[in-house]
Amino acid sequence: MDHLIQDFDNSKSNFGIVNEHKELIDFNWEQNDGKADWLHINSIDYNEELDQIMISIPYFDEVWIIDHTTSTKEAASHSGGFTNHGGDLIYRIGNQQSYQKGDSTDQILFFQHDAHWSNEFITNTHPDFGKIVVFNNRVGSDFSAVEKFRSTWDMYISDYQDFEGTFPPYEFMETILHPDPSAIYSTGLSSAQLLPNGNVLICAGRKGYLVELNMQGEIVWEYKTPLINGQPASQGDILELNNNLTFRAFKYPIGYAAFDQKDLTTKGHIETDPNTEYCKFLTSVIDESMDEVKLFPNPVSDILYIQWDSGRMKDITIYDMMGRIRIQKTGNRGMHF
Repeated sequence: MDHLIQDFDNSKSNFGIVNEHKELIDFNWEQNDGKADWLHINSIDYNEELDQIMISIPYFDEVWIIDHTTSTKEAASHSGGFTNHGGDLIYRIGNQQSYQKGDSTDQILFFQHDAHWSNEFITNTHPDFGKIVVFNNRVGSDFSAVEKFRSTWDMYISDYQDFEGTFPPYEFMETILHPDPSAIYSTGLSSAQLLPNGNVLICAGRKGYLVELNMQGEIVWEYKTPLINGQPASQGDILELNNNLTFRAFKYPIGYAAFDQKDLTTKGHIETDPNTEYCKFLTSVIDESMDEVKLFPNPVSDILYIQWDSGRMKDITIYDMMGRIRIQKTGNRGMHF
């Protein structure tokens, strides 16, 4: 109640001019047919460096950020903490209408999920480090998208910059779509994760569909949760919408500390009646042995030599640590770079 505002009844508490207080929550902005689930908060993220908390509010079509440095007393007020805003909202984005600014043309988030800072398992040298990522569920009538943007946090003033009572940006820095945009359409649930190599992992929750896209928007791999209402499906079953709800997907590196001394070997198929031969139709069964290939010197500081003795033509592709192709060559018996 400390951070609500209403302009309906001046005899009641929290009365004020809504569009002059973007830091407060309009008690009368209601999009859920009067149900008690007024906000339906569906994600929370903590930024240790900033000591701030981000939450996603789908029925406001907004992402909110609050200061975590306040004391309990300060959090119940409008001052105090590192940003000196107490427990008020220090940043909000997605739908200016929720505090009586702008109109429907200014709305850029639509029942979004999985709002978070991109700072897990990528370093501060990564071009996407620190950006805010969100799965924009209902951005289109038949498609969803992944949005990336930078907030207006200004370390020099220890606050978020605003403009005429609203917070930029007013359009997203980058929108990521599936090659078939409708393939990741999901009216609820869902997630997106930026990966160290520049790819993005997307979960379309209502379809139980996971896909990794590279920086060119191409499909690297895809997977469907093989469950029907929580029970294993049979191989080949047709999975309808909402059969295999998958709230979120997250990719951990193999060196993740929680995996230490854990058995990560495969445990068989999830599906019942699996077709164990099926994968042969999807992936190559040719085993190109590296026994005949020599790479030297190792480590390399200037020139790398690759040599083989079979006489066969080979295609060589070298990627950098971001997954970008740096060199592609075809040669016979050897080459150097």
